[in-house]
Amino acid sequence: KAEESELGDIMKDFLKPFDLTKAPLFRIKLVKISDENHVLLIDVHHIIFDGMSLEIFMKELFEIYSGQTLPALEYQYKDFVAWQQKYLKSNKMIEQEKAWLEMLSGELPVLNMPTDHARTAEPGLAGAQYDFFIEHELSSKLKNYANKTQSTLYMVFLSALNIMLSKYCSQEDIIVGSPLLGRPTIESQQMLGMFVNTMPVRNYPKPDKKANEFIDEVKRNFFNVIDNQDYQLDTLIEKLNIKRESSRNPLFDVIFVFQTSQGIKDTRYGDIMVSPGTIETGTAKFDLSLQAYEAGDYIKCMLEYRCSLFEPDTIKRMSMHLSNILEQIADNPEIALKDIELITDSEKKTVLYEFNMNDMDYPKDKTVHELFEVNAELYPDRGAVVYKDKKYTYRELNERANMLARCLVKNGVKPRGFVALISEKS
Repeated sequence: KAEESELGDIMKDFLKPFDLTKAPLFRIKLVKISDENHVLLIDVHHIIFDGMSLEIFMKELFEIYSGQTLPALEYQYKDFVAWQQKYLKSNKMIEQEKAWLEMLSGELPVLNMPTDHARTAEPGLAGAQYDFFIEHELSSKLKNYANKTQSTLYMVFLSALNIMLSKYCSQEDIIVGSPLLGRPTIESQQMLGMFVNTMPVRNYPKPDKKANEFIDEVKRNFFNVIDNQDYQLDTLIEKLNIKRESSRNPLFDVIFVFQTSQGIKDTRYGDIMVSPGTIETGTAKFDLSLQAYEAGDYIKCMLEYRCSLFEPDTIKRMSMHLSNILEQIADNPEIALKDIELITDSEKKTVLYEFNMNDMDYPKDKTVHELFEVNAELYPDRGAVVYKDKKYTYRELNERANMLARCLVKNGVKPRGFVALISEKS
């Protein structure tokens, strides 16, 4: 039993690393807040559970709790593994391997993402997330566009993400990871286990392409990935002979997930009302992960990022840039990628006007060079000019200008510009 105020500390203590050499890779804790209110904490290593497994587990757990009897499963995860091992040695895999080697032929791009902090050899797992929403008006426009072009919100969002990354990195060849469900058989639909296979989706957001053309290209490329999704990522990495770097994931550092399901929902089982909740793990497996799903009239998005690379303000701006790209695509599908603006109107105003404010009141009874000499007298050691790696104080600049003016006059040359102004008193 615990007080509700203690729940945060209990959750933090509950989340601990798993040792993959020791079972179980699963832990549960029930915290009693009151006679009517309990919190069930569940922590499962991803190697044994995917998102759909958690939904199945929670559904069956409370069905049993409410007195129902579950039908016996004819097949277990071990049966799927045995079937998969046989399938991965079939001629079908030879065809899929050929398709993947063609999709990933040539030099593979490395995403040169601008970061707030330099990438280290061991970037660490510390991560955070930023949630944002695509509001109803834009969400409706995006859904209408997807329906009209026989595409999906996934494809529209993936296209926008590619455009954003291309503009950030000045690259026209982008690979983004995409987790695929990986439950190819009817028997596997109700199994618990890890079925997800995250595969690379390669696209070419070249500046002259129109947005609708690029989205259509993304759609074709993704269908090609779907058709060959049974091929395993680890095997593909070995075939491509990719050099491993401790600071990066092989093939891609950014992944995108568009959830077709919102996961566990508020559900009543007899006299029990179950409401889902999540605990932030404080980790990030990739440099950047974008997740999105439809939540009623809007689309909820979440950016998970490595704290060793990005600051929270950068991620917040990134969310605004992505929303801005989606807005422009929805309003003008014919727009060329090069004409899509990354920054928002508010950022543009800041850059063009607030950062460039040069209206100042000067004393009307003094000339520019007289004002300069006043500053040289009042603040002799304050920085006046910075050029590349050189810096000059007001005193140094004043002395150099006077010296140069005297030298020019001595040689019969009339000084011009600022030096001429300074030389009037020399």
